[in-house]
Amino acid sequence: MLSGTERSRISFADATYAEVEAGKLGDDWLPILDILRSWEEGGLWVMAYAR
Repeated sequence: MLSGTERSRISFADATYAEVEAGKLGDDWLPILDILRSWEEGGLWVMAYAR
């Protein structure tokens, strides 16, 4: 079972990915994904799908 922190990371990653897909972040999404890269599961998931 996921802890509250892990659920928050995944939820934030899902929301960020959705915004990237919708084109809402424009060029600003790169710094956000750089921050997410340091996260364990959530960040790696977003990096994998956004590239």
